[in-house]
Amino acid sequence: MAKIIKLWSRPPNGASRGVCAGRRRLMSRNAASWLTLAIVYSAIVLAAAPAFYLRNPEVKFGAVWQMPDVYAPFRFSVVDEASAENQRRRIEERHDKIFRHDISQDEASARQLSKLLDMVQAAAASDATTATDLQKRLLSELRVNVQPATAEILLVNTQNDRFRSDLSTILQHFNNARGMTTDKGIFNAAARAGRFAFAPGAAPQQEITTISAETLLGYPDETFYYLDQRYLPGFAVSDEVKGAYSDIMRQILRPNIFHDREMTENAKRDALRQTQSQVFIEQGQRILTYGERISPLKAALFKRLAETARAMEKRKAAGIAFIAALAVLGLFLYLRKYNPEVSFDPRHILLIGLPVITALALGRLIVRLGEPADVGIYAFPAALVGMLGVILFDPRLGLMLVAMSSLLFGAYAGADGSCMIVSMAGGFAGVASLYSIKERKQVLMAGILVAVVNVLVIGAVGFLDTGRGPSLATFAGGAANGVVCYALALGALPLFEALFGVSTDVRLMELTSTHHPLVRQLEDKAPGTYQHMLNVAKMAESAADAVGANALLTRTGAYFHDIGKALKPKYFTENQVTPEERRIHSRLSPNMSSLIIKKHVTDGIDLAHRHHLPERVTDFIPQHHGTALIKYFYAEALKRTEPNIEVSEEEFRYPGPKPQTIEAAIVMLADTVDAMATAKLSGKTVREEDVRKLVREAINDKFHDGQFDECHMTFRDLFAITESFVRTLLSRFHHRVDYPAMPQKREVRGIAPEPAASTK
Repeated sequence: MAKIIKLWSRPPNGASRGVCAGRRRLMSRNAASWLTLAIVYSAIVLAAAPAFYLRNPEVKFGAVWQMPDVYAPFRFSVVDEASAENQRRRIEERHDKIFRHDISQDEASARQLSKLLDMVQAAAASDATTATDLQKRLLSELRVNVQPATAEILLVNTQNDRFRSDLSTILQHFNNARGMTTDKGIFNAAARAGRFAFAPGAAPQQEITTISAETLLGYPDETFYYLDQRYLPGFAVSDEVKGAYSDIMRQILRPNIFHDREMTENAKRDALRQTQSQVFIEQGQRILTYGERISPLKAALFKRLAETARAMEKRKAAGIAFIAALAVLGLFLYLRKYNPEVSFDPRHILLIGLPVITALALGRLIVRLGEPADVGIYAFPAALVGMLGVILFDPRLGLMLVAMSSLLFGAYAGADGSCMIVSMAGGFAGVASLYSIKERKQVLMAGILVAVVNVLVIGAVGFLDTGRGPSLATFAGGAANGVVCYALALGALPLFEALFGVSTDVRLMELTSTHHPLVRQLEDKAPGTYQHMLNVAKMAESAADAVGANALLTRTGAYFHDIGKALKPKYFTENQVTPEERRIHSRLSPNMSSLIIKKHVTDGIDLAHRHHLPERVTDFIPQHHGTALIKYFYAEALKRTEPNIEVSEEEFRYPGPKPQTIEAAIVMLADTVDAMATAKLSGKTVREEDVRKLVREAINDKFHDGQFDECHMTFRDLFAITESFVRTLLSRFHHRVDYPAMPQKREVRGIAPEPAASTK
């Protein structure tokens, strides 16, 4: 960037230092403009973005809330940590121990018993098989280590159906009715606390529910003790067979109830996740009350409210910043295309931005203080923006500023579109009522109109929205809005005029009063110029109306365009009365006379600055002459100069600048036409063709002299100005009938005249 600036500042080949200085001034002005725009944009965003309230909440458990009641501005939820901690502690202490009935163990025991009996039956079919052989075979193939006596009983009872049935009954009883576990200690502790459960689907429900701390057997000691001492004695068989049953079951029975630690932990985690500690707060619900002692839940609620509010406000602020950027960009493009006279400089940027910032700041304050809330939402002073936009600039820009500020306020208020509808309606009413302002009381009428429109639109929107209609306070707020906008707009005008040198229409109306000191000075010291000023003002105002220019500005400029003549009035023809005064220039050289004539321009500018005339009005003083040639003294110089000596035309031209606006060009033409009309049309019967010829001659002279090169003057405008001048001059030089002389009274015969009154 620095290199670019350096290259831009470097003079090109053949360029003068003055050009580079101009470039540097332009860059400095542009930098100031961009900086001002950034400041104004930031101020708009800050005025429209939500305030980050509740940033550092001083809420402590056990403290007493000493501030106003706090209500929830939106719906939110929070975890009650104290309740959640209690629930977690209870779950940790009292969660169920889950046991699983392993059916595969039952099936494996049944298969092993079936294989054992089948093997014994096959061995008994061979007479050569002994008990010892059977014992070894069972050990090697089934890993069942029975006693020799048990092997003998197996060989003897292999065809005994009851023997087989008893073994199956014993196995089913221990697997299904009783259950066996190596986790009996865990089961007993859980059973005493009432916190044990079986995994769903692990076994038939009716069997699961029969198992308890009393029926479940610890494996192996309690199981085998129960088998030998309590269960087998109930069988009506010999002690030898019971011993064989016990020996076989000790080899076959396996624990089938297990504590499933993984399922227990999963169930505990699910229970912890499902703890109902979420507290929901509805919009408008009171959170804290003045004088309330803060509980842990209330502290958590307030903290959560602050965090949620800040997060929402940040998103909202980002959205408003984006909307404001789009609005500023749109406004910039609009001004560039349709209002090029509004230049990109700090002064105009501040003039455009300050009404918007002021209205947004006031709207923000009203919303924060408004009770109920809809009073503040519907009391946004959009009409203030519209009124100032019209008075400071023009109606179109006023409408743009109203739409922009209403959109931003609607985004800030967070309400539905009703507040934007009411704001735009009131703002547009303010713009429409001041479309063509002529006097200050129109601002009051505009305020009353805004109040009426606000009330009507609030009523319509309220009935559409709720069906019940808004409250009286809302209507009162809308009506007060119009009156307040009137007062603020009227009070802000002097401030804008003083700070920025703005010539508002209200200020221009004050300047067109004939009681202004400069106008009175002109009337006293240069009565001819004063009359000329009135004629020019009349012609120029009518012409400005005809072409759609600012008629009020044109008339004001005409009032002060020749005030410099008040300092040396006798050097100007319209103020010369005696023959001696008419010969005043004969004693001077044409060059000196030309300097004196041109001096009235600089004298007028000095007087204007001394009396603090607006810059737009002061610009008429040099621009109404432009760079025109002072023809009379230029011709005199040609007459008095030797033929071989060249007379510089530039010495006899006004310094300029040429008219920069159509209003200044109209005053230039009116000034020229009035001077020519006074010289050529006075004292004779005036015909329309003579007037039209004179006006066309004056306009053509200025046109061919290039005086309109720097203003937006079209041929259509010139035609309309010509017709307006012709109408004005015809009304001024209209023909009147000659009044005849009254005949003398004749004496009536026979009647003597009355005697004169006595002086005694």
